[in-house]
Amino acid sequence: METPRGPVWIGRGITAVLVGLGIAGLVFVLSKATAEPPPALTVPSISLEKKDFDYEPLRRVHEEFVEEGGLVDYAGLKEDPTDLDAFLAEVKRVSPHTNLATFPSRNEALAYWINAYNAWMLKAVIEAYPIDSVQDISEDPGVFDAKGRVCGGEDLTLNEIEHQIIRVDFLEPRAHFAVNCASMGCPWLPQQPFLPEGLDGQLDHETRRFFGAPSHLVIDHGGSTVRLSPIMKWYEEDYLIWLEEERGLQDPSVLDYVKLYIPEGKASTISDEFEIRWLEYDWALTDANAEWGERPVTLD
Repeated sequence: METPRGPVWIGRGITAVLVGLGIAGLVFVLSKATAEPPPALTVPSISLEKKDFDYEPLRRVHEEFVEEGGLVDYAGLKEDPTDLDAFLAEVKRVSPHTNLATFPSRNEALAYWINAYNAWMLKAVIEAYPIDSVQDISEDPGVFDAKGRVCGGEDLTLNEIEHQIIRVDFLEPRAHFAVNCASMGCPWLPQQPFLPEGLDGQLDHETRRFFGAPSHLVIDHGGSTVRLSPIMKWYEEDYLIWLEEERGLQDPSVLDYVKLYIPEGKASTISDEFEIRWLEYDWALTDANAEWGERPVTLD
């Protein structure tokens, strides 16, 4: 199923302003609309006042509780969630939907939504901890579809943040290597939040780091096979659209995207004739306090 996609991130903000001003009946049909588009998000009233937004509490969370390899000290964070709660209070107060002047650029808006997702996921984990997987979180109807992830007064789910906001409003497939679901199959959570002023470099770094791990990419030259994380299968459309629209490629494949973010010497060894096989996604919690043994690379 194709994903509805707007031309620029500001499109949702403009729509939100129109709703907030009470202009009813105006509907923009986005390109590539599906037969069954997701329900529209209900946006609270809009403020044109510029308000401060502070990433400092989240920076302290990442520095104190996230290890270099991406594992998280959930036990420690559960014991002292002060900074996480302070950052989420900021997220609840403002958002690019309801405070356009606070997030005037694309990078400011995208950084907000990535960090909001990651912070709300951390909160969901520590509220349920100790657990072995986010799949053990008993929220109804599940951690990804439970409401309560309030952003600027807007009551959202994690899936809405990812699939109806980040994926729809931003043509940025590198965001899939920044949004973190607290699972071993995920990209790693970095030791600092994603900040607007350095966002492009951070997204590049995390994408390259993702493909540098054998749990996400294995090139088997003898078998002419590339084994990839299923993230590349789940969001294949996003990579292909970006390659077509931003790189001008005709009939691209996910391997064309992968080759952009691995060392040139390694990329040149991947033939278009290589078969893609999908690695099994590992839902084990990224828990720094778990006793991790060797985690085998397996195929589905």
